[in-house]
Amino acid sequence: MTYKLLRIGPGEIKPVYEILKLCGQDMKSKLGLTHWYPPYPIRLFRKDAEERSVYTVTEEDQIIATFTIDTRPLEYYYPTLWRYPEHKAMYVSHLSVLPKLQGKGIGSWCMNEIENLAIDLSCRAVRLDAYEKYEQLLQFYDKLGYKRRKIVKFQGLNLVCFEKII
Repeated sequence: MTYKLLRIGPGEIKPVYEILKLCGQDMKSKLGLTHWYPPYPIRLFRKDAEERSVYTVTEEDQIIATFTIDTRPLEYYYPTLWRYPEHKAMYVSHLSVLPKLQGKGIGSWCMNEIENLAIDLSCRAVRLDAYEKYEQLLQFYDKLGYKRRKIVKFQGLNLVCFEKII
């Protein structure tokens, strides 16, 4: 399959936001996880598209995945979370793949693209977090070579911080 990557703006958020909603519903129904249900507010997702880089992944003109990246850390990250806090890094959030297509390598493809974008911007690390109770996702990042650094609390959740030196 051939995937295409496209950066989108605030006016193009609505169809992408549907993926976040579907992922939240899927995690709740399959795993009992409610950290994405209700979903991240659409007004904040629009703001992300204004201030950060929101990407879509398409296959045959259908949006199948999304992620948000930026070289500025999220507000709840602090320098001592990371092995080399002085390194310029790419920060990843909201990686989402349509539930019916999960497990087919799209998430791995996205992470590879994110690493390439990071290298293009002279970043030396990629950093992200995942909910500590979403074991399948934690293992996904482990398999991709990301190292678990520390746990940070945010909005009542324990988030495992991951970092990969590139």
